Amino acid sequence: WLARSWASSGSSKTMQYAGLGLYVVAEALIFLPLMAMATLIDPTIPMNAGIITAFVFAGLTALVFVTGTDFGTQIGPFISCQSYRKLYQPFHRRVNDWIHEHTPWKTFIHSCGSVSALLPDMVDAGFDILNPVQVSATGMDSAELKKEFGDEVVFWGGGVDTQHVLGDGTLDEVRADTKRRIHDLAPGGGFVFAAVHNIQGNVPP
Repeated sequence: WLARSWASSGSSKTMQYAGLGLYVVAEALIFLPLMAMATLIDPTIPMNAGIITAFVFAGLTALVFVTGTDFGTQIGPFISCQSYRKLYQPFHRRVNDWIHEHTPWKTFIHSCGSVSALLPDMVDAGFDILNPVQVSATGMDSAELKKEFGDEVVFWGGGVDTQHVLGDGTLDEVRADTKRRIHDLAPGGGFVFAAVHNIQGNVPP
C-alpha cells in the first residue's frame, strides 16, 4: 500500500521513484526464499534471473502504460473510428503529448482484439507501442500490420498465437507459428517478442 501511494504521488517525481524502488525491494524480499531454493537446484539461476530482471526493469522505466482499455472484439473494433476520434483520441493525445514533451518515455497502449481499423488514429494520438497484437483476430495479420504500421509503432506481443496455436497446436505448429511472427514483425526492429496473452491453462507443460 505504501509503495503504491508513493508511486501514485502527483507532487514529486522523486516520491514516485521511491515508491517504485520500495515495491521492487518488497518483491525481492518475498522472492528471496524461492531464490534460495532455486540455488540449491542450480547455482546459476539467481545470477541469470538478476540479469534478466535488470534489463526488464531498465526497459519498463523507459515507457509509460497509458491505457488498458480494450477497443477490439474478435472481428473488429467495439466502436467506430469516428467515435474513437470524438470520445477517446483528444484525451489520449493530451496525455501522450504531455509525456513526450516532459519526459524521454515512450507511451504504451494495451488493447486486445481487432484494432487495425483504429491503429491510424491511435498512432495519430501519439502512441508509440501497441500491445498485445492479437494476431488471431480479424485484420490483425502480422505481416500486414508490419507493412502498414511498422515505421510508426512498436509491436509488443504477437510472438505466438495463444488463442489457437499455443494451447491446441503441436510442437511443430507452435514452432512454425513463432518463427512466422518473428519473420513478419522483427525485420528493422520495432518488435518486442512476447506471446499475445498469458500462458493459458490448456497449454501443456
